[in-house]
Amino acid sequence: MAFGKDPSLIRRVGSFRESVHVSQSVRPQRSGGGGGARFTDRFQPSTIEPDRIRFIPGEYPYDRVNESGVLEPYMLEYFRFTEHFDGKTQGSTICSAGPYAGYPDKRDPCIGCDLFWENPRKGGRMSRRDMYSFTIFNYAVFHHMEQLDRKTGQVRISDRTKQPFMEWTQCKGRRCDMCAAGKESKKGHIQHYELGHGHFSQLSEYAEEVGKSCRNCRGRNVIEAIAYLCEGCKNAVIDMDDTTLNNADIKKMTHEAVVCPFCKYKGLLEEIITCQSCGDPKRADIFDVDIPFKRVQGEGNQTTLFFVGVEPVCPIDPIYAEVAKPLDLARLYVPTSIETQAEKFRTGVPVGQPAQRQPVTASQVTQPYSPPQAPQHPPPAPAPTPAPRSMFGR
Repeated sequence: MAFGKDPSLIRRVGSFRESVHVSQSVRPQRSGGGGGARFTDRFQPSTIEPDRIRFIPGEYPYDRVNESGVLEPYMLEYFRFTEHFDGKTQGSTICSAGPYAGYPDKRDPCIGCDLFWENPRKGGRMSRRDMYSFTIFNYAVFHHMEQLDRKTGQVRISDRTKQPFMEWTQCKGRRCDMCAAGKESKKGHIQHYELGHGHFSQLSEYAEEVGKSCRNCRGRNVIEAIAYLCEGCKNAVIDMDDTTLNNADIKKMTHEAVVCPFCKYKGLLEEIITCQSCGDPKRADIFDVDIPFKRVQGEGNQTTLFFVGVEPVCPIDPIYAEVAKPLDLARLYVPTSIETQAEKFRTGVPVGQPAQRQPVTASQVTQPYSPPQAPQHPPPAPAPTPAPRSMFGR
């Protein structure tokens, strides 16, 4: 059993299109909003020079509520969570309402949701934001530094050892004070990277460009879709040789669930691909390339991601392979307890609220990660060269 569920019922996503569909469909309407940096080893893209990173795939359970209000368990290569931010107290928490957060009569206790639904319009006290967290390997130089309290700016001292807590901090580059102080250094560090809906959508668009390359032969701009089949009856709903649909219509139909005109089955279409350079086509994805990018200022306080081209498909450098492992993000993003929410939002603890798991420390998150074992379902009936069945085209 994985996470208390029958492993045979857990579905692994088969492509980036399916991942986006699973993560973002049937989302309750909510306003935006943000919180501050909360964790050690949290990656924040530079706004000056591009960072160079590698996304590391993990296996994280995600329960999706379908259109009928029924839970469907999935396994994603990133971790999904929801963040609350209180405009009154400036406190942020991880939502504890569970997958039924949009259903007041079904959701688990969450003070953040209670305050949000009192005034869910934009500008209300409490915001609610869907977040996506990835493990990444950052190729930059890092220095071993005393950890500073993010509120006071003072060095944090252990009550037990009376020694300062230490952390790895990214080098500032030219005229770096840590370099000048001769701090211990190393090349590369494992981190976690949180994206809101906007940046996640930009990453998905970039993934489509990466997907034009073949992971098998490493050819660039060699992958093409030749058809999209119904998962139910295997008929071609879209045949790229004779379709009259334009590119915009094709993109829309292949990124959301559609009703098959032949058997009326509703689901995401199965992509059939070909490679111009080899006979075993496999779409490359964001886990198969190094990615240079940075943030650029947009309108107001918004930023956008700027990707510096698409790198060639290649495995991660072997010298980093042993440390470039997925973090146990599920332990890092444990929902905030009701007691802590009450303290941060300065409210009383509602009567009858059940106890919740407590968050773990950042050091615990770096412990070896053992993903849940969940066998894949038997593949559907054979089709000509089906696209690989895992997220981001894997």
